[in-house]
Amino acid sequence: MKEDNADIIILEDFRKQIDADEGLSNKRRMVVIISSVLIGMFFTGATVKEANTFLLKIEFVNQEGLPLVLLFSLLYVTIRYNAYAENYRKTLKNLWANRFLLDPYIMRYGQKESSLEGLIGARLDKYADDENYRFIHDGAYSAPPFSLFKREIKCIEEKVMTSEYGDEEVVAFANKFTLTNWRNVKDYGFNLRLLWLEAKYQLDALITYRENLDILGPFILSGAASGLTVISLWS
Repeated sequence: MKEDNADIIILEDFRKQIDADEGLSNKRRMVVIISSVLIGMFFTGATVKEANTFLLKIEFVNQEGLPLVLLFSLLYVTIRYNAYAENYRKTLKNLWANRFLLDPYIMRYGQKESSLEGLIGARLDKYADDENYRFIHDGAYSAPPFSLFKREIKCIEEKVMTSEYGDEEVVAFANKFTLTNWRNVKDYGFNLRLLWLEAKYQLDALITYRENLDILGPFILSGAASGLTVISLWS
């Protein structure tokens, strides 16, 4: 989907913020180096003879324990990296989710006034007559914490409230609607299509937009290196 100038400016500013974060870059570099060493040791059987530090030159005598030491080191630096990357990951999620909701196949205005169409739009159309629900421009597509297959869309509902003195004011409330229903077999087709399209958007974001690999790449490498090392230690 073609991005407008405002989206491009936001994306460029976000990339500059990532590039300028030295703490993030340092932790990312450590994750990538240790992961690469562990993956190389797994596939080639390479060993590390010695390591240079600022103060000492260390020679490793017991090579069998080295992968375990590197694994614990990798887990530590990955946790540290996650602390630096957390806010960036949230922004990445919001970026692809916004592209997802703006896809006309997913949600669009219908021919009738105030109607919604599309995969998600048709499901929310019963709320479209209420002008307080701004699904397309202000909707937030999300998965609740610790829920793998549940999806929600959130929006802001504005209501005019009258005080005890007769004054009127507009009050905003956060509202959410559950999209997936796994208890009803008839909804399985919708649920699977939704998750499949979501996966395509996430994969496209990972391949097309460099900031995704900048932030998520170290997690992928760390997971692969950790898994291969555990397999090697247990085999």
